[in-house]
Amino acid sequence: MPTKEEVDQAMSSVTINATERGQATRLLTRWKAEGAQIEVSALTVKLYVALKSLLPAGQRVTKDMFANQQQEVFSKVEVTRPIWLVMKDLMPVLPAEVQEFVISPDDVDALPTDLGPDRCWYVDQGADRRLLGKGVLVHKVTLGTKASVKIGSGSPTVPALPSPVPPTPTPAPAVQPSAQPQTPAKERVLSESPSDPVDPTDGDVFQKVAVHTKQCFDSGKFANNDDADPAFGLFWTSQFVEYTLKTVDKNIAELPNYYLSYVNFVCTNLIQNECFASIGRFSDLLEKLVGHHSGFNRPKTAVLMKLAKYDVASDHILDTSELSLQQRSDFFNGKLYKQMLAQRMAKKLEQVRASKAADVERFSLVKGLLEQDPDEKIKGELTFALTILGNSTLADKLSMLYENSEQFAKLDAWSPNHKLLPLKILVSNAGDFATCSAQEFIAASKTAVSAELEPALPKLPNVVLRGVLTTLSKMNALVGAKSVALGNQLVEQLTLELCKMKLDLPCSPSSPEKFPWGSMDADILKALSKLIPKDPPLNSHMRKVVEATKSKETTKPKETTEQPAAKPTEPPAGVQAADAAKPAT
Repeated sequence: MPTKEEVDQAMSSVTINATERGQATRLLTRWKAEGAQIEVSALTVKLYVALKSLLPAGQRVTKDMFANQQQEVFSKVEVTRPIWLVMKDLMPVLPAEVQEFVISPDDVDALPTDLGPDRCWYVDQGADRRLLGKGVLVHKVTLGTKASVKIGSGSPTVPALPSPVPPTPTPAPAVQPSAQPQTPAKERVLSESPSDPVDPTDGDVFQKVAVHTKQCFDSGKFANNDDADPAFGLFWTSQFVEYTLKTVDKNIAELPNYYLSYVNFVCTNLIQNECFASIGRFSDLLEKLVGHHSGFNRPKTAVLMKLAKYDVASDHILDTSELSLQQRSDFFNGKLYKQMLAQRMAKKLEQVRASKAADVERFSLVKGLLEQDPDEKIKGELTFALTILGNSTLADKLSMLYENSEQFAKLDAWSPNHKLLPLKILVSNAGDFATCSAQEFIAASKTAVSAELEPALPKLPNVVLRGVLTTLSKMNALVGAKSVALGNQLVEQLTLELCKMKLDLPCSPSSPEKFPWGSMDADILKALSKLIPKDPPLNSHMRKVVEATKSKETTKPKETTEQPAAKPTEPPAGVQAADAAKPAT
């Protein structure tokens, strides 16, 4: 068994790496759970490593050996309590409910300058944690020291104080014999009270943070800027690492595994989620961690920082040489990379749409983008562009535009001067034409029923409007057959009245009294009267058409029914020849 002096000397010279610290912490935690009177702290971890270095090769530190050494070595025990450090830049003013728990900076020991009273509030843990917001750190305040109590002894071990004057010997009191046997002193057994707080290890804290971060990722929200944001875990880790490096070990060569595991866990979840819009925020935190310690500069971390700076409009390939074959497969199949590809495709689509090149050239570019297997939304717009820029007939293009008003908005984006754009008034009001311009509406209606575009008329979604335009098409056919200018004027007035009556179009047809009804062809009036409603409104061109048709029918001269006199029947040619040969009598 090593002596106390040997152990003290070993503890003053021993150095501990992250692996040894982790192994010692796990072993001491297990012994404590088994009931041993063992504390798990930085000092006891250091004691375990020192004992291990003093033992011969092949000999192990046992639980009882360590418990005895712990009792003998520590002459003083620090009495501490944890407090909360609340960052003032995140919470400039504390809530009123927390004021009574604020601790004076004079009662807080050994804090780094960047966590001084000018940057932090010092709050007792009796305050409600939910009122303190995000970015809260934990610090243990040393309240003082007390003499250590040896387990099983009846009194504390107090070191003797030196005195310049030799003490005067005092005779010992006589021991009186006792008639009854003395009862041996009971051993003092120190046990943990249920009310005493148990400080979790750093690994336990990181495990809880990882569970919370996973819940944040599952929520799909990446821009909350609070403790429900997955980036908050990285921010907390960065603060924790910075605090640890400044207060515990500035020259630590290897970080504990739970630091690296947590950051790797965050990077893996970033790759598996659609969070490209927020990748810059995560990259800034990762760069800060790498700046604190090179151990964070792992392959996934490096690639994510590259992705944050990648220009999606460029044709350069993202460098992923740091990743292994399996990591590369996971990265390229992850939702983050696929979302980046979608945004890259959207950027290129925007460039082609805004291009001033000829339609033939833009058609070729659109076709090339369509071959890159874009998502359904972009594929739909590329297909639309191919139809507009290609050799499809105007009727086919108009049929596609009639689907909804958004199609005309796309047409405006791809071809602002396209000849079909004025027809958007026929579908842009969802059946409500009360605010339309009558002149623009009639002009668009005439275009829609032209010979080139009439085949698309059945695709018009508004059934009532479709019926009005069908009537207009038939009227144009009747008048156009005779090329009568006066008839075209009448057709326009009849169309205005139909639109006002059936579509509430705010139009003002001319007075029907001023129209030269006597100059109109009777056949045209009769044909037009068959296309207008049975009950035309009063004082309208439609009523006048009906009246004029009846008037012309009544004044029209009646056709004679006498048959022409029948011509005398002539005998057949052979009979005439025979009669001619007969002699006269």
